[in-house]
Amino acid sequence: MGKGTSDASRLELQLSRRRQTELSRAIKLAKSLEKVSSIAIKSTRPCKIESRLNKIIDRLSIRIKEILPITLSDSTKKEELHMLRKNCKKLCYIFEILPGSHIKKYNKKVVSAIGAKNLKKIQERLGTIRDSDITIEYLQNSRSEFAKQLVIKEAGKRDYLYRQFLKYMKIDHLFIFALCYRRCQA
Repeated sequence: MGKGTSDASRLELQLSRRRQTELSRAIKLAKSLEKVSSIAIKSTRPCKIESRLNKIIDRLSIRIKEILPITLSDSTKKEELHMLRKNCKKLCYIFEILPGSHIKKYNKKVVSAIGAKNLKKIQERLGTIRDSDITIEYLQNSRSEFAKQLVIKEAGKRDYLYRQFLKYMKIDHLFIFALCYRRCQA
C-alpha cells in the first residue's frame, strides 16, 4: 500500500467523522422541532393568509429573477448559486403546502422568473453543484497530496454539473445577454 492509500483512508475517516457530527446535530434539531406546537392559523383570516403567501412568493420570484442572470453568466458565483438554490427550495416548500386550487395562480409568478422549467429540478441541480463546491472547499483545506488530486477531479465534475445546469436551462449567450441587459435597465 502506497502513501496515496493511507492519505485516502485518513481523508475518508475525516469525512466520515464530519458527516456523523453533522448528522447528529441535524437529528437533535429535528427532535427539538417535534416539541414545537403547531402554528395555529384558525384565528387568521384566509384573505390574510393569501396576502402573506402572495408577498412571499412575489419576493422569492423577484430574488430568483435577479440572481438567475448572474449565475447563468458566471460559474464562479458560488454564493449566488447557493442563494438561488435556497430561494428555489423555499418556493418548493411553499408549493408543497399550497392547496391545488392556488398552484396555478402562483405558478405564473414563478414561470416569469424561471421560464417553464421545473422548480424542483432546478433546485436539485443547484444542490449537486453546491455539494461539489463544499467538497472542493473541504479538500482544499487538506494538506495531503491525495486531496489535491481529488480537488482536480471534483472541479471537473463541478464544471460538468454546471454545464448540465446551463443545458437544462437551455441557455445560450444571447439569452444571458438579454437577461443581463434587462437587469441593468431595471
